[in-house]
Amino acid sequence: MSNVLKRLKYVIDRKSIETIYFSFIRPKLEYASHIWDNCSKRDSDLLEKFQLDIARLLTGARKGTSHQALYRETNWQLLANRRKTAKLKSIMKMENHECPEYLESLLPAKIGSVRPTSRSADNFIIPKSRTETFKRSFIPSSIKLYNELNHDKRNYGHLKETNRSKSCELYNFGNRNNKHMCYVLLMHLNSFLIFLILKFVLVYLKDTCI
Repeated sequence: MSNVLKRLKYVIDRKSIETIYFSFIRPKLEYASHIWDNCSKRDSDLLEKFQLDIARLLTGARKGTSHQALYRETNWQLLANRRKTAKLKSIMKMENHECPEYLESLLPAKIGSVRPTSRSADNFIIPKSRTETFKRSFIPSSIKLYNELNHDKRNYGHLKETNRSKSCELYNFGNRNNKHMCYVLLMHLNSFLIFLILKFVLVYLKDTCI
């Protein structure tokens, strides 16, 4: 799919490319992501690398451009952060009885059921983990994320605002093909200026040696 976007990057505008990525590509990268978020760092980095390739294609940036600059330009979130948000949403649905009972039964009791006067009474008891794999699995890791949230942020509104992408007003301004032509002309101009400078330096050195 990314190869198709490469062919279209000078045909359609940024907004259309971004819409194609959001609608057809990113959902595949995030399908059931809250379950497999305990993947290895290598696999997580590969997914992030793919999104950065799309970001470079969208912005016209060169390879080697700062990742922070790309995310600042596109105002996209890291896929890892989006997976964390998906896990928090799942926990909130389980807590609010918005999912099947067999999922609700996976939630442990809250600390308040054991220690009612505790300051963490609204937090869930994190299940004990014997292995690192289980510790990083869906329920233990999601509950840990939920417990770390402030009480005023434990709602869908906050998560929706966190996941929202807001592009600059001028982000989609202008004709993309014209921008590309201007960029090519600028590159040629720079090359010509470098050629003139080198020629001037060579002539100067030749006159100096004589």
